[in-house]
Amino acid sequence: MSLPFQIYSFDPTTSKKLPGAAVIVLQEWWGVNDTIKRFAQNIADSTGAHAVVPDLYKGKIGVNAEEASHLMGKLDWEIAIGEIEQLIEQLKSQGYNHIGSIGFCMGGGLSFALAVDSAKRNSPIQAAVGCYGTCPDNFDVSLIKDTAIQGHFGGKDSVEGFSDPAT
Repeated sequence: MSLPFQIYSFDPTTSKKLPGAAVIVLQEWWGVNDTIKRFAQNIADSTGAHAVVPDLYKGKIGVNAEEASHLMGKLDWEIAIGEIEQLIEQLKSQGYNHIGSIGFCMGGGLSFALAVDSAKRNSPIQAAVGCYGTCPDNFDVSLIKDTAIQGHFGGKDSVEGFSDPAT
């Protein structure tokens, strides 16, 4: 199956292995940069799961806040979720039957939106984690019943913006 985006794959470099488990790591508004790739490798190493990062911007990276905002604004979430669902089907065909997602800022919202979409399709992912992210209102989070959800919203984080509860 050919995917509509490039994926970056990370297997554990440690002796820890979690056969059949995969974590989809979803990018911030910046795109797939070295930070997200390092984090994906860290997840693979610390959990033993296979980690994958889909490039939802298809090669583009925001080099400043204005460009990142533009890229995020152009992303059609319904299409992006559909493309991530294709990745899930590919992972399942490769023997991964325990699949979860984690994302940061925009990716956190996408992680929750993916949980909604997979619930609507009666094929829930096992877990969805969002760090500083929320999904648009057109994704009804009340539909999530069989996916473990975890949200992180740094109330004591001193960074302004996505992590600042006042904004």
